[in-house]
Amino acid sequence: MAKCKYCGREYPSERTLLSMPCPRHPLGSCKGKHALLEGDTGKVYICVYCGKEMSSLQTLTAMPCPRHPNGACRGKHVPYEGTLKSEYKCKYCGKGFRNIRTMVAMPCPRHPDGPCKGNHSPAR
Repeated sequence: MAKCKYCGREYPSERTLLSMPCPRHPLGSCKGKHALLEGDTGKVYICVYCGKEMSSLQTLTAMPCPRHPNGACRGKHVPYEGTLKSEYKCKYCGKGFRNIRTMVAMPCPRHPDGPCKGNHSPAR
């Protein structure tokens, strides 16, 4: 089964998924197609911006995210597309963290916007 990373819906094939409009597309309702969720997340879905964990991808992507880059609650949660790990590394500085929630709450000294002008972000 193929899952959309914007709305969490499942389709029998990637081809079907990628051909259908998505009601939760970032550009607006049905203004873009579904996008394939990559990676093996198992039974837990984690937001890359705030670290919130949910057992349902549809529920996670339906809720506004307090740490969204567009502003607090101005966008939905976006699922982490890597595999679940015992330690997550920041894609900017390489520092390790036990969970994504702790990681994304702390400023990163090597953030592309400048030292400590943005938070750590998980690498896949």
